[in-house]
Amino acid sequence: MQEKIKNRLTSTSKIRTMYVLAKWLRVMDATTKKMIDKMSELRREIEDRQRELRAIERTLELVGIRPEEPVPSGLEWDEIYSGSRPFSRTTLVDACKKILVDFQGARLTKSNVEYLASVGGYQFSTDDPRNSVEVTLRRLAADGFCQVKRGVGPHESEYWWERPPEQKQTS
Repeated sequence: MQEKIKNRLTSTSKIRTMYVLAKWLRVMDATTKKMIDKMSELRREIEDRQRELRAIERTLELVGIRPEEPVPSGLEWDEIYSGSRPFSRTTLVDACKKILVDFQGARLTKSNVEYLASVGGYQFSTDDPRNSVEVTLRRLAADGFCQVKRGVGPHESEYWWERPPEQKQTS
């Protein structure tokens, strides 16, 4: 006969304790496997979505909607704007000014500015948001806030902001 040895701390036999422990390890192994499988599935989904996102971004760049100007940190401006949504509670004038300043010296079209404002949370209340952006950019250029190179024919006008000379940093 097998003698039962009592565990002094739990008052259970060693055999029963080992059985419970083994059962718990099987459950843990199954749970761990499920979590690892789910993690792998999520990583594949993320990779698929990132590939899809890169394809859309590239298409928008090719048709001239998404500007190609990177941020020194390695992020893209539309990533920064979509994360912080800085234009959700601003006027279109303020949104256009911030975009021009953020892209200091880069030449942007009305399509670029419309795209960035939309990504940044600006809610256009007109049927033709691109026209609203163009009117705003023309006003900013007329007021001397930014420079403009007028487009001819199918080429869009380009707008850019440069730091005033007294604010330029010297190296």
